[in-house]
Amino acid sequence: MEVTPGKTPPAAAIRGVWRTRGRKTVIGMHVGLALLLSGALWVLANHLARRHHARTNISSSLFYQLSDRTLAVLGGLTNDVQVVLVMSRDHALYLETESLVREYAATSERVKAEFIDPAADTARIRQLIEIYNLPTEEKSFVLWAASPTNKRLIRAADLAVEELGAPVMPPNADGTPAPKPQVFRGEAEFTAAVINLLRPVRPAIYFLQGHGERDLDDYEPNRGYAEVRKLLEQDNFDARPLAMNLDTGVPADCAALVVAGPKMRLSQPEIDLIGEYLSKRNGRVFLLLDRLVETGLEPLLEDWGVKLGNDLVVDAVKTIDGTQLIITHYAKHPVTQNMEGVMSMFHLPRSVESLQGRDDNAVKPEDRPRFTHLASCSKNGWAETDLQAYPIKFDPATDIRGPVNIVGAVEKGAAGRTVSVSPTRLVVIGDSQFATNRPLSGGGMRLFLNAVRWLAESARSPLDIPGKPLREQRLEFERKDIQLLFFALVGAIPGLVALMGGLVWIRRRS
Repeated sequence: MEVTPGKTPPAAAIRGVWRTRGRKTVIGMHVGLALLLSGALWVLANHLARRHHARTNISSSLFYQLSDRTLAVLGGLTNDVQVVLVMSRDHALYLETESLVREYAATSERVKAEFIDPAADTARIRQLIEIYNLPTEEKSFVLWAASPTNKRLIRAADLAVEELGAPVMPPNADGTPAPKPQVFRGEAEFTAAVINLLRPVRPAIYFLQGHGERDLDDYEPNRGYAEVRKLLEQDNFDARPLAMNLDTGVPADCAALVVAGPKMRLSQPEIDLIGEYLSKRNGRVFLLLDRLVETGLEPLLEDWGVKLGNDLVVDAVKTIDGTQLIITHYAKHPVTQNMEGVMSMFHLPRSVESLQGRDDNAVKPEDRPRFTHLASCSKNGWAETDLQAYPIKFDPATDIRGPVNIVGAVEKGAAGRTVSVSPTRLVVIGDSQFATNRPLSGGGMRLFLNAVRWLAESARSPLDIPGKPLREQRLEFERKDIQLLFFALVGAIPGLVALMGGLVWIRRRS
């Protein structure tokens, strides 16, 4: 066969075509296999990372790092726990709270987190209120629940408290007071909620009955305590009435005994049983004792360093019509936590003072009752000793000039020491009407719940999990810094990528 110079023979041309096609097919197979293997490696790596992952906190302050106690509590979970964050994204504590909730969920697969914007998902909010029997007035909260009945509700106001010992900041340029430094207590509250969910039995709060006390089943405004019972049950307590059995005394499962507004004197055997409960069983008692009523508990209170006045505490300035006493400032104490600036309204309360005086709390021996004054009228108020006087006016010869205390807390025993015996605790308030149904202010209900939590030693705020200061982090930029950042992001980085692409293209062309 004659072959024309410069032309490929047909057979050779066909073989060349097939070699080219074969080469492309092999390359395609290699590419496909490489992609398949890469995908398989990606899936395997993600599967292993999900089951055997490691998380590291690289923040400068370790703000979201969980404490050892929290890790131990989460590690002990055997059932699923639902946590629902209901908070608007523009809330001052949203970023800290959301990040902490995600940290709990990431630490334990038993924690199932849900995030709800109250303004965008009203249907889900209504569903939560119905399922968990939540208070409708709460707009920002964190709900921890193991079941519809076993739950803990943490209000947004309880997530941050004023930082004790923080330096006083100078006022703002416009003369307004500078905001007080805050401490974020989210981890303490969350861990306490989980601990409470793990309790098989809700703490029992007994309300003494039989002497005209406030009734837990009475829904009348300004009289009954049905609203108190509802709030306690929402806070995972079990509120029960108690007719004192003189043979058994205070029940063994009593987390706190409440005596709310008796209208007549208690019998001496009942008083002795309450005294025995305090002294021999390290009891917890909450006394709300109204004016003009001799309950028989006065000598018992004196044994615990409390003087209950036979008087009326009034304030010519902090009142509406002269019968109310409005208080907005409180001493630092767990009973008054998050109460600063919150209005509590009492109805002609009686005084509650320390027998040892007003200024000797710091020098009392450890083995004696320690009395703390929690709420007092202003210097414009006084304790009126003439109970028949009308109109009421200050008499310097017989009356006591304010401030006069009306809320006191007593603790005796293990405070400040690491021992297994819990201290005896007592809260005394010279009024019981402030916590009745439909009060004129919400501060009274908060004060009542705080007192019950402290008395029952609820694990709501474990003392061994410290709060973390809230510090505003800012990046300060001058105009030249912003211009430099703009040129770097918009010009330099895209330009560098384009230059590298151009160099690769030129090299391939050559």
